Amino acid sequence: MPTSLSAAVDRMLIGFASLFEKSPPAQRSRPWERLAVLGIVIAAAFVRFWGLGGWGLEGDEDTMALPAVHILRDGRPLLPSGMFYGRGIAQLYMMAASMRVFGESAWAMRVPSVLCGLLLIVLAFWYGRRFLSPAWNMAFVASVAFLPGTIADSQEARMYIFLLATLAGYTILIFEWERTDRLVHLFAAVLVMLIGISFHTLAVFGAFIVFF
Repeated sequence: MPTSLSAAVDRMLIGFASLFEKSPPAQRSRPWERLAVLGIVIAAAFVRFWGLGGWGLEGDEDTMALPAVHILRDGRPLLPSGMFYGRGIAQLYMMAASMRVFGESAWAMRVPSVLCGLLLIVLAFWYGRRFLSPAWNMAFVASVAFLPGTIADSQEARMYIFLLATLAGYTILIFEWERTDRLVHLFAAVLVMLIGISFHTLAVFGAFIVFF
């Protein structure tokens, strides 16, 4: 094997192996990083709230809307048939609270999703710090903020943006457990994972990150 190719392979393997090393001690974020994240969140909020109530409920949004409206009546997430709706319980109550404040509308039902989408951007910042330099981490945060898929999920009264946020929070806590060896982070990660499963059963596949 030529020397140059051998050196390139060695560098690649060393870089890959470094992913499995102990994380360095957490460092405080710099002022410019906090300002950059704040600017991204503000711009992302503008994009997500723009025309949020300009169209009616679509597809499975109706499925979430029915039990959320019922919560306003007697506090229980029931479908018109009387069947208990057990998916995304936390989101249903947030939707009901939003409707209590802003009135029954598609806009009000989607507000919790928008807020969760903005929270995901902040979580992306902490998530990316585990692997990326500050400049590249800002690029990662911006991609999460303005990716069409995450914008669309943030503008729907559905549980998918909540699923992403809980998986991000779970992974951050697992990385903290890896870095500090404090069991409190592991217990918190398990709790967040259980919340994620309440939004969608597929969240359980995020548990494989513990093998990292």
